[in-house]
Amino acid sequence: MFLHQIFYQGLKARISSWPTLVLADLFDILLPMLNIYQEFVRNHQYSLQILAHCKQNRDFDKLLKHYEAKPDCEERTLETFLTYPMFQHEGLARRF
Repeated sequence: MFLHQIFYQGLKARISSWPTLVLADLFDILLPMLNIYQEFVRNHQYSLQILAHCKQNRDFDKLLKHYEAKPDCEERTLETFLTYPMFQHEGLARRF
C-alpha cells in the first residue's frame, strides 16, 4: 500500500503539467515491486487451503465469522478479500 501511495502522490503532483506528463521515474519505482503480486497469486491456492484448515478450529471460525459480520466487510468473506490483490494485478497488467 505504501508503494501505491507514493505512486499516487507522484501522479497527483504531475497532473498540473497536463498534457505533458513525465512518468517514467514513477514506473521505475513501481514496476520492480509488482513481483509481490506474482508471489501472492502463485500462493493464493495454498493460502485458501490454510484458511480452510484454520476454519476447522471452532474458536477461529467463530472469531472469523464475528469479524466478517461487521458492516465494514459489507457481507464479504475473508476468501473474497484474499482475491482482491489478484484482480488489482490483472487490471494493472492489462493497462501496461
